[in-house]
Amino acid sequence: MTGFFVSYCLALSLASGPSVERLGPTPKAPVQRIASLAPSLTQAVLFLGAKDKLVAISRFDEEASLLHLPKAGGFSDVATETLLQLRPELVLAQKAPGNETAIRLLAAKGIPILAFSLTTMEDVCQAMALLGELLQAQDKAQAWLSAFEALRQQLKASPPPKRPRVLVLIGLSPLIAAGPGSFVDELLREAGGQNILPRSPSPYPVVSPETVLRYKPDMVINLAEIHEGQSQLQKLPGLREARWIDAPNKHLLQPGPALLPVLRELASWFRNTNVILPATEHAF
Repeated sequence: MTGFFVSYCLALSLASGPSVERLGPTPKAPVQRIASLAPSLTQAVLFLGAKDKLVAISRFDEEASLLHLPKAGGFSDVATETLLQLRPELVLAQKAPGNETAIRLLAAKGIPILAFSLTTMEDVCQAMALLGELLQAQDKAQAWLSAFEALRQQLKASPPPKRPRVLVLIGLSPLIAAGPGSFVDELLREAGGQNILPRSPSPYPVVSPETVLRYKPDMVINLAEIHEGQSQLQKLPGLREARWIDAPNKHLLQPGPALLPVLRELASWFRNTNVILPATEHAF
């Protein structure tokens, strides 16, 4: 499992407290200089039309037009010296045990911080609303929130005839899956599926092939970047009958504006049909 997935799973597994924590001075709207420590927060800034305000991005960001910007670190390795030199008007962070000390240091040095938990859909909605206000992009934020709520209501009103039993794999060596209590699990349920895994001490547990075979999923969504060992898994009884889908990107693990098309895509997979979205989806 690659660095992004390790850091991401730790961040979402261990994040605690309110959905957003404000540290340091109060940022003044509209914020002009922003540093992001998480891809989902970078995507939110882009969606809200504030790309030109970014002065630093996370080391996990992959948007080609942003790769010239300084790297501000990630979930657990904040580049404090870089940020102190850049003096952004706002740092956007996703809460994680590995970055708490660094962001509190930055706040003590006078840099405004917003630390988001992003562990539930409601957390994401609150983040979008707050960022829309700070970036004076309330109309775009509200359009997203309205479209997302409309989709949720649509899916709730028209569940699939049979809720498919789903396994979401994060890594193949070792075998790591998204379990109950994870952000992915909430997405599965909202889209009309059911997670095959029982609750465990970790939302992203290491599981044995025997455990997976015991629950016989109808569908396997593979998020692993390294596919070594996948063909052997697919041949095992209980897995070879499942429908395997290789996720085209990391958006299922990035709780930001991509949540809207991701939820629609999951619902389509679970129903083997297209799910109509409100017209705002073209913005993605």
